[in-house]
This record gives sequence, C-alpha cells and structure tokens, in this order.
Amino acid sequence: MNILLTDRKTIAEGTTEITLDLQGQEFNFKAGQYVNICLSSLAHPDSKGNCREFSIASSPKEKGIIRIAFRNSESGFKRTLLGISLGSEVELDGPFGLFTIPKRQTAPMVFVAGGIGITPFMSMAKTAAEEKSPVNIILITSNHSIERTAYRETLRKLEKENQIFRLKENLGHLTREFIQETMTEVPEAAYYLAGPPKMVYDIRQALKIAGVDDDDILAEEFVGYQ
Repeated sequence: MNILLTDRKTIAEGTTEITLDLQGQEFNFKAGQYVNICLSSLAHPDSKGNCREFSIASSPKEKGIIRIAFRNSESGFKRTLLGISLGSEVELDGPFGLFTIPKRQTAPMVFVAGGIGITPFMSMAKTAAEEKSPVNIILITSNHSIERTAYRETLRKLEKENQIFRLKENLGHLTREFIQETMTEVPEAAYYLAGPPKMVYDIRQALKIAGVDDDDILAEEFVGYQ
C-alpha cells in the first residue's frame, strides 16, 4: 500500500524516528512485527536496493499511523529517506514476523535490547501498558552512551506509570554477569532478545548455559548495526 511520510525527528544521537500516515487504509499488526518500506527511487546509490525492513515502534492501538526508527548511516536508502520532503509517498508491505507475545502469556518477560533493537520492544511495552497487562516485564537496554539510547524518556515515563514494567540500563558491553543478575530477580521468565547478531548470540548462549530452556528464548537479529 502507498502511504505518506508525515513526520521525522531525532530521538537519540544518530537515531531518527519517522511517522507514516496510512491515509485511512486498514493495517493490522501485532506488537513486535516489522514492515518492508520501499522508495520509488533513490537520490543516492545503494547496492542493497530501494527497500528496507523496519520493526514497528508504535503500538497497534495507535490507529492511522505507524512509527519506525533507525540508526542513521551513509546507506543510499537512508540518506534518501532522511532527505525526502514530508508528505512524500512511500510503499508499505507487511506486517511480517513472529517476534510477538502469546495471548496467554503468564510468565514474567525479560526484554534485552541492543541499540536500535529497542524498536519492537517499544511496541510491546506500549501495548502492555495500554492493555493493563498483569505480566511483569523487565526491559534491559544496552547502548554505548546515554545520548545513544533511543526512547529513553518514554521508557522512563512508562516505568513510572506502570508497576509491572521496570527499566534496566546498561552502558557499554552487555556482560553475562549483568544478565545473570536479572535472572536471579525473575528465575522463570521468557526472554526476548533483539539487537546486533553477536550480542544476540552471546546472550542466548549465556541464558542456555544458565539453564534457560531454548523454548523460552525468542530472538531477532538486527543486521548492520554492529
């Protein structure tokens, strides 16, 4: 479907969020899913083409729009996306993906977000708050600095307003010790991992070594954000 880019703003150092207006078209998705965005042409060459996949950062209850966010880069696609005028038309396809929360989820959940891997968890956390979910959530964010932490103020506000939600921030390399400390707080939790492939692999291995069943770990790799 064809939709409009209606807003674009910086949400952290080197990170941009854009808002896409669905123009009254119906678009149903689950928190945690992603979409494919295509541009009709590129102002700068890009060997990967004119389409990219982005996790949805808005909640399904935000009708009429969807929001996505990404780290800025020198790719031709992103340079074009950052340069086109507001009101420009883009093509949307989706939703895709199984990185979602089961309807009958009862166990506590630990979200581990590396860098821009925060985007699917923004949708999940907002949805849990809107639906007044009774399931306890711990969200671990890992970034190089506070300035690089996307959605930090929104997450801190969610934490203040929702007893079930807790934010834990990690700066620098995310260690196994940091994860294990969280495991002692919620011994039987479901783990959701999203971020650079190496981080996702390392944390998955740490969880498995600590005895977490593979069925209790769901992961999504964000390639290109090493």
